[in-house]
Amino acid sequence: MKKLITICLLFLLNFSIKAQTAGTVDCDCPTPKGGKFLNFCTLVENQDSRYKKELLQMSCVDLIKDSPETIKAKLQCMWKKYYAEFGCDDIEFLVAQGNILKYAINQEFELFVDGVSEIGLDINLKDPADGNTLLDFVLDEVERYKKYPDFQNKTKELQEIYDHLKFDLYALHASELTTKPHYQWGVKITLGQDILKRYVGKFSLQMDTVQFLISITLDNGKLFLSENNKKANELFAETDRKFFSDSNPNSYYEFILNSSTGKYDLTYEKYQAKRLD
Repeated sequence: MKKLITICLLFLLNFSIKAQTAGTVDCDCPTPKGGKFLNFCTLVENQDSRYKKELLQMSCVDLIKDSPETIKAKLQCMWKKYYAEFGCDDIEFLVAQGNILKYAINQEFELFVDGVSEIGLDINLKDPADGNTLLDFVLDEVERYKKYPDFQNKTKELQEIYDHLKFDLYALHASELTTKPHYQWGVKITLGQDILKRYVGKFSLQMDTVQFLISITLDNGKLFLSENNKKANELFAETDRKFFSDSNPNSYYEFILNSSTGKYDLTYEKYQAKRLD
């Protein structure tokens, strides 16, 4: 199985995946003809990136006239309307007519899940086939393969997929849908000043042979980051602790509570910063 990585899968146009979705769009599209949904299963089996073009067409997207926000809203509308129709079958796929997200994992095409997540499609819907979410399915697969000593590598790979879905794409179990926040990859959320002020401070960040002095400030209800006293860039919240900057949208700053000091430490990608105040 290929190593699961997060990459940008853009839809034939250059728009920011960090944009907020516009107002509600009426997905008044013709009902897809018979065989359309089954064709998606074939595309996943073949790990064919043409599924992106097909999703655009099913959503009645006009790449010339529609704004990036409208395109995203149309895709989301179509996805929710026809989610139950995206079912697939295979002799080695244990969920009869299971949702295509689960089928993508079964077919080792994990990047399909990354792709739909990056354009704002919800991966936290219950599958009508069994009432479980994508994250439930992957956990069940981890437990299933654990029973077979000869499949330790498969178990490890599935565990890595589970961790990626849970911690990077904010996937939820069905039991969590009503109790936990529904964060979405690349979508900005608004946090109160009482939360943002926790993260203010100065930090020293050593990245290989380069050292940075990072200053986190709060101004007019917004969080800003400055490196080595350069011009500050606004940080945008993706969760209550995870932020990104438009200057480097694919990298993340995460704040983690230090139980010893009672303050929040800063992590940038794999690098742990040292708090100076």
